Amino acid sequence: MDVSSSSMRAFCAPPRHALARVRREVKRGTTRARASSSESVPRATRSAILVAAKRRGALTVGDAASAAGVAVAEARRALLAIAEDVGGALEVDNSGEMRVRLPRDAEAALLRRSWKLKVEPVLQKSVQVSQLLVRMAFGAALFASMAIVYMAIAALSAQDRDDRRQGRGGGRVMMMHLSPYDIWWHMNPGFGYGRRTQATWDGGQEMGFLESVFSFVFGDGDPNAELEEARWKALGEYIMAQGGVVTAEEISLFMKEDKKAGGDEAFVIPALIQFQGEPTVDEQGNILYVFPALQSTAKVGQGKGNSSRGRRSAARPRAFLEKKIPFTRASSAQQVLVVLLGAANAIGVVWLSRLLTSPYIAREFGVGVVGLAVRLMPALQLYALTFFAFPGLRWLWLRSQNSKIEERNAQKEEVEFKLRSPDPLLSDKLASARSMARSKVFDDKSVIYSSDRDTLEQQFEQLED
Repeated sequence: MDVSSSSMRAFCAPPRHALARVRREVKRGTTRARASSSESVPRATRSAILVAAKRRGALTVGDAASAAGVAVAEARRALLAIAEDVGGALEVDNSGEMRVRLPRDAEAALLRRSWKLKVEPVLQKSVQVSQLLVRMAFGAALFASMAIVYMAIAALSAQDRDDRRQGRGGGRVMMMHLSPYDIWWHMNPGFGYGRRTQATWDGGQEMGFLESVFSFVFGDGDPNAELEEARWKALGEYIMAQGGVVTAEEISLFMKEDKKAGGDEAFVIPALIQFQGEPTVDEQGNILYVFPALQSTAKVGQGKGNSSRGRRSAARPRAFLEKKIPFTRASSAQQVLVVLLGAANAIGVVWLSRLLTSPYIAREFGVGVVGLAVRLMPALQLYALTFFAFPGLRWLWLRSQNSKIEERNAQKEEVEFKLRSPDPLLSDKLASARSMARSKVFDDKSVIYSSDRDTLEQQFEQLED
């Protein structure tokens, strides 16, 4: 809202540039929020921002980016979308820095506003249940395959014995004395001890035997996939603690890329993109990386906001190490049992396949369980082949991947040791980063404009101050 008094305009000249900027941000933020509301914000990002806002009261874009482990641009969009949905306020100080203040019941307000967000946990639980059912179905298929195969062999053997007794020949079928159910009984984890010993997965949740079959064949996913968000979150928090200025060595502790791939410091590019950083060169010619968005943090209170120089955390940097990808999370006893049952199934499929090549069998046993086995034989053979071929290929791939993970972890541990005991050159580089560090606290006393208050009223308050 414009003020007609020329004296007022002259007096308010210093903050007007910041006010004009924030008005544009409010307008843009409202448009973006309507076009991309909170429903389009990933649940993990939305939850992390809401938790951080509840704890801190207000967030700068840098606070949101480091709390959620997302890019600065994504954090800005998420903040504006949430603020629009819950009636949050966009605030600015006289330097143009902005923060978003959300109500303490922001999460409840989102749920009241959107039915999609209400059913989101139910949908996520449904996906988890569906995944569990798929894993169990694959394990149950092993028992179904063995049942069909061995019942067919038993039927052929019984007919063969009848033919011998009736003098019609026989001897075309050799009875299989291997019983997969005997294997199950004697190799069942916990047999003879009064309890089962089960593997654990997904944070200690017990893995049943049917799930362990799927786990043995296909694995349980890459544990490092869940660490990506944590990696960016840890890096963002570290950069903020260092006043927004860090060295390539410090960034390398958190990056997944190999330092040798693509140039000496090319591995920092994803971090620069993620947090809108930029390289700079100090007086000694050292390359440092500045992240302006992570140099301001919000604080709700009456303390005086300030911008301090040379404030870096004294905490020693720790390498963000990757986890080796396990072949399976099934217990050793479950793995042995899975292999034995899989072998019994494969032997039965091979034996039954040989029996069914006889024209006599195809002519005389076209119905019943044997007929079912004939129709399902391609699927049974594919299951038996996949059961051991896929884990074998996966084992070879995991050897290569885990070797690379060990190499990257070793590189990070070496850099961590150098940062803890730096040589003179690295020590000067770190000292230069400390001298360029900035840390600004955006508190309530710093606010000169808030989108939830009348503009003219705020301008008069500035005149009185």
